[in-house]
Amino acid sequence: MDFHKLKINSNENIDTIAKEYDINREILRNFHNNICSISEIIPKEIPVYLEYIYIPIETFLDYQDKTIHDFKLIAPNFFDKITYGIIYKNNSVNKQIHYTIEVEKLNNSTVIINKNKTYVNNHPVKKIIEELLEKTERAIYPLLLESTTNNSIIRIKNEKEIGERWKKEIKPLIIEYYQSKLTDEIIEKLDSFFLNPNQYFEKIFHHLFYSFYFLPIYTSYPNGNKQSTISQFLNAINQHIHFDVNFKLHKKLTRADKIKLEIRGVENNSLSNNDNKATLFFTYILHKETHKIFSLTGNIICYDENNKQYDLTFEMYELKK
Repeated sequence: MDFHKLKINSNENIDTIAKEYDINREILRNFHNNICSISEIIPKEIPVYLEYIYIPIETFLDYQDKTIHDFKLIAPNFFDKITYGIIYKNNSVNKQIHYTIEVEKLNNSTVIINKNKTYVNNHPVKKIIEELLEKTERAIYPLLLESTTNNSIIRIKNEKEIGERWKKEIKPLIIEYYQSKLTDEIIEKLDSFFLNPNQYFEKIFHHLFYSFYFLPIYTSYPNGNKQSTISQFLNAINQHIHFDVNFKLHKKLTRADKIKLEIRGVENNSLSNNDNKATLFFTYILHKETHKIFSLTGNIICYDENNKQYDLTFEMYELKK
């Protein structure tokens, strides 16, 4: 019989090993007893002195295929363009925004992003201010970003190009179609924004896509866990919320052979007057071989200054080519 000699950890027993390796308890015990020496026989439970257990090689190899080999995520050095479908919902006011976004990693520190048309409640934007903002947004994309090895954004690399797009293409278009005192005031503010976008770094990247897609998830997770903090601006309540978060990197792959990383967080803002604390729960699904993000889904429950609850959901899925 082909077998694998498995080291038994101090906190393991026959039941936990059988469950971990997805094998019937008695089949595992009988397999071991048919191979081992007399002193290694397992009667009903594993003797305290026993250091190893023999498991079928097929069971071990199958387990290897369905688990990650160490608790570490490594950012891909580059990848071709990926198109993601994104849905953002404010369930408290029945508002849904969806669009597609394209992400391409040119090298280990450069990412290019393009955002497509925005829809509100499954319709193209209609309100003048929303229409104005969408046209203004065209100056930002394509957006070239410099990132760290663990995926955090450092700076905008093509700010000069963005400024030129604003000045030569988008600004004249807005002036032509939207003539009002309000438009003049908005353009005045946008001039300084687009001519030096890195000064407005946080305002550009506080959206949930940027906050969580570029969260520094590519790191080590001792025993699958890691504690950290996240600061997130939420448009729904016009506030920054600080969360204490726990990352859990699952050892077992999903049924689709992908890696799962979960984040749970609770508000830690001691200065808040609210009795209720904001919470977040996000799930990353990553490709096993490349660690590219396949999907990202999450929920945030938060409260405004009047203690009114807001239920926000975010969904991002890789679309087939």
